[in-house]
Amino acid sequence: GGIIDVEGELAAVPFAKIDGIIGADETTTTLTPLGNIASIKSSPTTIDGWGYGAMGQVMFGIHPMENLTFRFGGRAWYLQGTVDATYSQATISDPSDANPPDPGPPIVPNLPNYDTAPTFSNQTFIEPGNPFSLFRYGLLAEMTYAF
Repeated sequence: GGIIDVEGELAAVPFAKIDGIIGADETTTTLTPLGNIASIKSSPTTIDGWGYGAMGQVMFGIHPMENLTFRFGGRAWYLQGTVDATYSQATISDPSDANPPDPGPPIVPNLPNYDTAPTFSNQTFIEPGNPFSLFRYGLLAEMTYAF
C-alpha cells in the first residue's frame, strides 16, 4: 500500500586508485652475531596502485506519512588489484678488529680493540606488483522529507 519499499543498487568499479601510508609503526630488525642491529626499517611503507571491483547497496524504506521516509540498509565494496610498496631500510655493520688480540690466559681474555668503525647506509626499496584485496561494509540509515 505504498508504506514500505525496497531499493537496491549494484555497480561495477572498473578502475580505482589506491595510495597511502601503511606500517608507520612497523619495524623489521635483524641482529648481528655481536648483538647489534644489522638492519632496521627506517621509514613507513607508502603504497601506490590500482584496482577494480564492485559495490552494492540495499535499503528498506518506511513511509509513515506523506513526504517523509525512513530508510535502513547496508552497503558493501570489494576491490582487488596491485600496489607498489616503497620503504627505506637502514643497514649498520659491526665494528671490526683488523689485528685480533692474543687470547691471553683463559681466566682473563683480552678484549678486542675495534679499529674499524661500523658503517651505515640507508637504501630505498620498491616492491612492485603486490596483490591486495579490500572488503568494506557498513550499515546505513537515512531520513528524507520532500516538500
